[in-house]
Amino acid sequence: MLKITIYIISLFIIVNQNVWAQETSSYSGTASVILLRFSPSPRVSGMGNAFTGLADDEYSLYYNPAGLSNMTSDAVSLNHTAWFEDIRIDNITFGYNLLKSFGIGAGITYMWMPRLEGMDNNGQPTGKLDVSSSVANLGLSYKVNSYLNIGLGIKYFQDKLATYAASGTSFDLGILVKNIVPGFSTGLSVQNLGDKVSYDREKQNIPLTIRGGISYKIYSPNILLSLDVSKSIDTDFALLFGVEYLIADNFSLRMGNRFTQIELFTPSFGIGFHFNQQYHLFYTFSNYADLGGTHRIGFSYRFGTVGKVRLSQLSYGSSQIVNNIPPENLEVKIDNEELVLSWNRVTGVQYNAYAKHSSTNKWIKLNKTPLYNNTLTYKKPVTPGNYFFRVCSLYKDKESSFSKEVFIYVK
Repeated sequence: MLKITIYIISLFIIVNQNVWAQETSSYSGTASVILLRFSPSPRVSGMGNAFTGLADDEYSLYYNPAGLSNMTSDAVSLNHTAWFEDIRIDNITFGYNLLKSFGIGAGITYMWMPRLEGMDNNGQPTGKLDVSSSVANLGLSYKVNSYLNIGLGIKYFQDKLATYAASGTSFDLGILVKNIVPGFSTGLSVQNLGDKVSYDREKQNIPLTIRGGISYKIYSPNILLSLDVSKSIDTDFALLFGVEYLIADNFSLRMGNRFTQIELFTPSFGIGFHFNQQYHLFYTFSNYADLGGTHRIGFSYRFGTVGKVRLSQLSYGSSQIVNNIPPENLEVKIDNEELVLSWNRVTGVQYNAYAKHSSTNKWIKLNKTPLYNNTLTYKKPVTPGNYFFRVCSLYKDKESSFSKEVFIYVK
């Protein structure tokens, strides 16, 4: 595991040194199909598009496909972006957990704008011209162990510029390492590996991009910090930074910035509303000094929590859906020589609590009999390392899906 970590950090340093050494790319302005590097997520754009080392939801598909097995729930998302010069971009993204070690994602992004009036050499109109672009994404991720995720993505794209058109495929590769240090994760991805495309006779590169990122989660208060390094063959080095603050699981604030040699201040600001951990509404405003502002709005529906029982498998016509919901806001702390677990109370249920050490994938139930209280205290383990915890509601001898996992490092 140490070798893997050193390898990732070394790659990150190499990429960082190479892009710092180049003031301007030798391919500057030559890449086409720019939609290949567009991310439709209002959440991620609100964090300055710094997501490579975080990669914790279905939008990992567009940054680091290794994060698809890091999702805590299945989801379908719809997004709309109002871009510059009446350009509009629409997207649908789907993420699903296959078992507990595999995650898949799929998405379609379509860019369009009002038809343009064509002119001949004499300035006479020749008819309306269409400009559009579309990309279909498919990604797969595998969780090798508690720390390491790997991922692969494939894209099929079509680009239409008036009477010229091009299409092709490209590939993404990603790796994600998380929780070696509690709350810390790091990732690396290579995007848009593929052949040149031809619109007429001239062949052009697609935007090959290398991204490296790190993130850190502060559990109290619930704050995420994320930092990315990004370099495309036709753009200068960019440093991306973002912050997300989650308030009581119902409201979130985000802000971020994109630093380049040309523009040091390209801010973005986002908000989110979250209902019952299933319905999520996002909005982000980004400002570009020369081009103006852009607006993104998105809606996500999360229809299953990764665990023993999915919410989608419960009967919505019975009281089971009322009681068999996972507890929220699970927390763990060390108090002298004891570990203390606590979580929000669910009406009319008992609880089971589970734990595992980072060296194993086997979960062990901590309580011999069902818990009536929403707390559990037991002696601090003697084996050092990361310990992971999750709890579930127990109603009529049936367990709910699991809460979000938390962990703590024991010396």
